[in-house]
Amino acid sequence: MKFKQFVKDSFIKIASVFKRFPVAIICLAILTICLIADVDMKLWSVWLLAVGAVLSLSMDNWRESCQRKKLAIGVTAGSYLIHVVITVILYCLGDSESVVVGNALGSITFLVVLSLFCLPFLRQKNDVPFWHFGFNLGKAAGISFLFTLVLFGGLLFILFAFDELFDLNLHWHIYQKFSIFSGVFALPVIFMAFIPSGQEKMIESLPSGKSLGDKLVHFVIMPLFGIYLFVMYLFILSIFVHWELPKGMVAYLVAVAMAVALFLIIRVYPAGESEESTFSKRLLKWLPIVMLPLLILMSVGIIVRISDYGLTISRVYLILFNIWCYAICIYLFITHSKRIIWVPVSLGLLYFVVSILPLNVCKCVELWLHHQVESQIAASGNYTLPLSSADYDSLMSSL
Repeated sequence: MKFKQFVKDSFIKIASVFKRFPVAIICLAILTICLIADVDMKLWSVWLLAVGAVLSLSMDNWRESCQRKKLAIGVTAGSYLIHVVITVILYCLGDSESVVVGNALGSITFLVVLSLFCLPFLRQKNDVPFWHFGFNLGKAAGISFLFTLVLFGGLLFILFAFDELFDLNLHWHIYQKFSIFSGVFALPVIFMAFIPSGQEKMIESLPSGKSLGDKLVHFVIMPLFGIYLFVMYLFILSIFVHWELPKGMVAYLVAVAMAVALFLIIRVYPAGESEESTFSKRLLKWLPIVMLPLLILMSVGIIVRISDYGLTISRVYLILFNIWCYAICIYLFITHSKRIIWVPVSLGLLYFVVSILPLNVCKCVELWLHHQVESQIAASGNYTLPLSSADYDSLMSSL
C-alpha cells in the first residue's frame, strides 16, 4: 500500500512541476526539441536554455520561501536580465573558444547551481534546514535517476525488442532521440517534482542518526579516511627523515583529503546542534585543525611543482583553493562548524570573483606566459618580434 501511495504521490508531484517551475520547463522543452530536431546549437543558445532552466528553478525555489515579495521579484528580474546580457555577449563572440570565457561561464554556472541549495537559507539562525534540504535534493537526484533509468530504459528496451522481433529496421536515430528526451527533459522534470516545498523545505528537527547513510559514514567512510590521514601524516614524517621535498602530485592528494573532510563535516553537522557529547561533535571541532599540517604539505607541493615546471592556470587555481582551505579550516574551528552553509558559498564566490574580473586568473597567467616567451626570445638574440613564419619554424625546431 505504501509503494502504491508513493507512486500516486509521485505522479501528482510531477504534474505540479509544470505550475511550480514553468520557466524551467519551457527552457528544457525548447532545448529538447532543438536537440531532437538536430538544430545547430551554438554556445549562446545552450547557455540561454540550459543554464536559464537552472537559474529559473533556483529563483522560483527561493521565491517560495522569501517573505519579502518585492525583493524576490526584483532579484529574479535582475538575475534574468544579467543572464540575457551574458547570452548577448556570447552571441557577439560567435564561435570563438577561449579559456577565459570558459572559466567565467563555469564560475557563473557553479554559482547558479549553489544558489538552488543555499539561497533560501542564508538568513536562517542555523543550518539544520539547509542540511535537510541538501540531503533531500540528493535523494531527489537519486530517485529521478533510478525512475528515469527504469521507466525510460525499460521502454527503450521494449522498442529494441519490438524492432528485432518484427524486423522493422528502425534507424538508430530513433533510439538517440528517445534517449535525449529521457535525459534532457524527463529526468530534470522528475528531479524537480521531488524538490521539497512548504514546511518540508524548513525542517528544524534533528535527524535520528540511525539511517543506513549514517552507518555507512561512521563505519566505512570514517575508518577509511582515518587510514588515509595516517598515510599522509606518515609521508610528512618521511619528509623530515629523508629531508626530501614532496612531489607536486601530493597537492592533489591533499585536495582529495580536504574534500572528504568537508563532506564529513557537512554530513555530521546535525550532531553539533544536539545536546549530547558524541564522537561526531568532537570531529566537527578538531578535524579542521587536523587538516592544517596537510594543507602546509599541499602548499609546499604546489611551490615545488611551480618551481619545476612554471605557472599554469590549473596551478594558480590550486593555489587559490589551498588559501581558501586554510581560511575555511580556521573559520570552522573558531565557530565549531556552526554555519556550514558558508563553506560552499565562499568557494563559489571565490571561484566567481577570480574568474569573472577583467584581470582574472586566466588572463594573468596568459600575460605572464607571454612575458616569459618574449623574454626568452629577446635573450636568444637571434630573433625579433613579431616573428615571421620562417623564424617561427626555426625557433620551434631549435627547442
